Amino acid sequence: MPSVGSFALLSSFGMASAAAAAAANPLEPVTDVIDAALGAVQDVSGYVLGSPRTAADIIIWVIEFGRGIPGLAKAVFQGDTATQDKLCNFAVFAAASVFVVYASLVRSRGGNAGAGRVARPPPQSKSARTDPIDRPQPNLPRPPAPPPPRRPPSTSSSSWPAL
Repeated sequence: MPSVGSFALLSSFGMASAAAAAAANPLEPVTDVIDAALGAVQDVSGYVLGSPRTAADIIIWVIEFGRGIPGLAKAVFQGDTATQDKLCNFAVFAAASVFVVYASLVRSRGGNAGAGRVARPPPQSKSARTDPIDRPQPNLPRPPAPPPPRRPPSTSSSSWPAL
């Protein structure tokens, strides 16, 4: 059974060999930076070389979507439940996405739902208040309602109004 001393001896030997390997190659951080830069160049070149294919794919999708609009309209007009379910699911997905983006933006501005509103100063003593919003408003009587319009008396013997 290995003892604690042998474990400490083996672990210290492992650390010493790792330190010796790191000291043997002083250019290792430089090669790491060069490898990362080459990886970034490969990514950018892949995006640049793949952009014509991506643009073609987007144009093809737009054309296919445009060709499918009459069929979609016909399915909605005829009351196809599968199509209506797909449209309803899309509406829920879009609303949830908009809400999440809105909530994250409000949260990033300080977590206040009324981040765009101007905060009122703290209340002062009642004798020093000058804010017109805080002053009590007098109870003014309401003006009387205008009378309903009068109809001219009918001259016909019929109970139906004349057109």
